[in-house]
Amino acid sequence: MWRQLTRYLRRVPRPAWLVSPRKQRGVPSNSEISLLLQDASSVFYVVSRWAVAVSLCSLCQAYLVWIEQTRGRSMEPTLPAAGGLLVVEKLRRRLYDSSLFSGHPQFERGSIVLLIPPDGDGVVCKRIIGLPGDVLEVARPEQRFVAYEPVLVPPGHVWVQGDNGEASLDSRTYGCVSQGSIIGTAMFSLWPLKFLPLAPPSMNGTRIIATLGSS
Repeated sequence: MWRQLTRYLRRVPRPAWLVSPRKQRGVPSNSEISLLLQDASSVFYVVSRWAVAVSLCSLCQAYLVWIEQTRGRSMEPTLPAAGGLLVVEKLRRRLYDSSLFSGHPQFERGSIVLLIPPDGDGVVCKRIIGLPGDVLEVARPEQRFVAYEPVLVPPGHVWVQGDNGEASLDSRTYGCVSQGSIIGTAMFSLWPLKFLPLAPPSMNGTRIIATLGSS
């Protein structure tokens, strides 16, 4: 009789409150919950750090510096026609656009800059030859015979040329460009690694004959 009663009690399901929480199917234990929370915390940590890194890179590219690849032969031999990498800074222009630095020259003669040409076709890399107030004597490349023409660089504008005059479409063709079209100044060449000289290898027939000092 006792054997039959024992077998019967074993077959009868126990109440839920008597069952250990770890043995209840579908209910995670405290250690499992802790592991899940740790995994979620790790995922959040990685995602948040990546979000911060991407945001900082975007801000840096928009307002401080970015890397630009060289294209075309207009800046040879200073820069390669393809495959070169330039470190370009934007901060200087934004500082001088503010009232704190108003009246100071924004750009230096001989600087290599990236700008949007008057036709708005992409971004080009040129060297600043003339500053506001400069009077230049320019040889027009499109003319059959070399004819020199004096040009006064107006306020808020610069005269830009490529170092390779035979393969450059620059101010000799479309005239002075607004300083507002300049988006950055090349600091140095990352590849090939070198500093950029302020003196062009050739003026390509352009000569500064007077400087009036206008800003």
